Amino acid sequence: MGGWKDPRTSLTIDSYYGFLKDPIIVATFRIPEKVADSLFIRDGTPKEEGVALAKEYNKRIIKFLEKKFT
Repeated sequence: MGGWKDPRTSLTIDSYYGFLKDPIIVATFRIPEKVADSLFIRDGTPKEEGVALAKEYNKRIIKFLEKKFT
């Protein structure tokens, strides 16, 4: 059993989901402003960009979950 936590997974999950055997998905969501704060501290990413990025990742994982499990 393995796993990983990386929001960028939401960008490519459709491509490899079919290759996973009995996957268990645990989706967690952080407040976009908190993500933006972390990205700003870590990389100097402008906060508006960080918020937009976090919202895009959240939107994509929700869309994936709706498509697969509804």
